[in-house]
Amino acid sequence: MTDIPKQSARIRDVINILKVTDELVENRKKWLILISSLDVVEDTNLAIESYSKHFGTKMEFASGYLEVYGVLQALFVQQAAVKNIYKSFGITFENSEVLNEIGLARNKAIGHPMDQRNKFSYYITRVSMRWEGFTLLKAGHDTLDDNSSFEVDLKACIEKQNEILEQRLENCAEIIEERYSHYINE
Repeated sequence: MTDIPKQSARIRDVINILKVTDELVENRKKWLILISSLDVVEDTNLAIESYSKHFGTKMEFASGYLEVYGVLQALFVQQAAVKNIYKSFGITFENSEVLNEIGLARNKAIGHPMDQRNKFSYYITRVSMRWEGFTLLKAGHDTLDDNSSFEVDLKACIEKQNEILEQRLENCAEIIEERYSHYINE
């Protein structure tokens, strides 16, 4: 579905060069965060791809909640993992409005739905749940004027995040391939 695993493998190819590994493990904390983050990127990619295979099929309500909660959490954790890969190499991660919106949708729907800034609570509308997305209701604590609803398009979130993170991982791979080119070309 995506080339995220391909870009992750490019990074692994560089860090698995013995001299690069020796250099990176000098900072044990950064090294462990880096390898853990690579694992998380790959694991969450598997989870997201598995979820995506259900597009166009009927969702059962009970298990559907677990699936929706799971894919939103996988998207959120995957973003954090890519940011940590950048941080491990001392590379500035250029954030994206799209990634922020996906994270915000996760926070509203499942992360902190009961009390957003002491002003709102959010609810997933059960009857709206489908593999491709759901309707999220927003209820104001102090006034009905703050009530609204909006669609969370999980299919679009997945597609956009895959595209952005694949690009970010490709950029990271290019930077470290250049940084460690003297080891790569030995």
